[in-house]
Amino acid sequence: MFTFTLQAQSIQFISDAKSWNEVLLKAKAANKKVFVDVYTTWCGPCKWMDAEVFNKKEVADYYNSTFINVKVDAEKGWGTAFAKTEGVDAYPTYLFFDQNGKVIYNAKGSMPVSKFLMEGKTAAVQSYNEEDVQKRMKLASGKYDADFLYSYLTSIPFDKRPQDIEQLIEKYLSLVPEDSLGSQKVNRIIKINAPVILDENSLTFKAFLKQYRQYPFKLGFIDGTWMTLRSKLKTDLAQAGKSRNDQQLEKLIHLNSFFENDGYAKEREANYFRCMYYAFANDSIGLSKAFKRFCSDAYSGLDTAKLYAEEKATLTKMQDLSKTVFPGLNSEQVKKTFQSESIRTYSEFCEIISSCQQYKLLTKDIRESIKLWIQKSIDSYRGNPISVNSYFEKLGEDIKKI
Repeated sequence: MFTFTLQAQSIQFISDAKSWNEVLLKAKAANKKVFVDVYTTWCGPCKWMDAEVFNKKEVADYYNSTFINVKVDAEKGWGTAFAKTEGVDAYPTYLFFDQNGKVIYNAKGSMPVSKFLMEGKTAAVQSYNEEDVQKRMKLASGKYDADFLYSYLTSIPFDKRPQDIEQLIEKYLSLVPEDSLGSQKVNRIIKINAPVILDENSLTFKAFLKQYRQYPFKLGFIDGTWMTLRSKLKTDLAQAGKSRNDQQLEKLIHLNSFFENDGYAKEREANYFRCMYYAFANDSIGLSKAFKRFCSDAYSGLDTAKLYAEEKATLTKMQDLSKTVFPGLNSEQVKKTFQSESIRTYSEFCEIISSCQQYKLLTKDIRESIKLWIQKSIDSYRGNPISVNSYFEKLGEDIKKI
């Protein structure tokens, strides 16, 4: 029988274990990993964690459901030998163990709730591996160079990536020369870890932009720079719409503009982002206005002959460049996945209508806009020189029946 130190909505720490072995027996019986808070009675940051972090509901809920939690006084009882064995040299130190008593993760110091939760979630997916433990300890020490960090970032399994992966990549980029942001090594880290920090001043975003400008591919269904960024932008766009964050919408439109090559695409994409934002916000009035503008700017006075000629030229350049970037793809495969402007415009038109249906926003005004522009949209798509997919073609015909 163990006694727990209990507070309302606080981490439940075992307070009367007579030995480390007793703790491990408890962990095995509960089929949980172990979290150990190593502290001293004189440690100010330790007391701050007790008062400001351990007693928060979200922290308590996660740690109590995931770990057997133990407080160990490094200067009292069996805690003295324990701290010495584990090499504890700062307080508080947080140690995470598997059920066999092997360290699988560690962290140090006072930290806010969000960071402490992140550390726990990272520890929860770890398993014992001596080499991994040594790497994580070296990361925690901060004493490493770019080569070590590159090796770590390109070898860690996806399901064991730490919660602060984006910060580690930002750190790596700060350790290499700025002119190497477009290098193959940086490209490999981006492809493996797919991080996107949506801040134009961050090194990660600058690396994304440099990679894209070197190889300005807009390819669907391929894990390239543009698709990685696009996925992150659209995820954040949905969150912005649901929380009605107009400032975030404008930020996302601005960031996306870096990856559009001409004024036509930039303006259309800004309108598309606004349409999707209002759909996520369930705002039929805002959506109706944005959709009218999207259709008018995209199709009114559109010179398809000029657009198709530009798309053919772009495709040829992409097929040549893809031999270097995507050597496993032949010219026909690149063509099928190439997101030309005419294809993107039609795809976005259909996506907006689909969102209107999903969120029950098909107002009279929106139906009138569909009726006015649907045939123009279909014709523009059918005439494009890159590719026509029968499924998407039928989608347009179905929209005509709305």
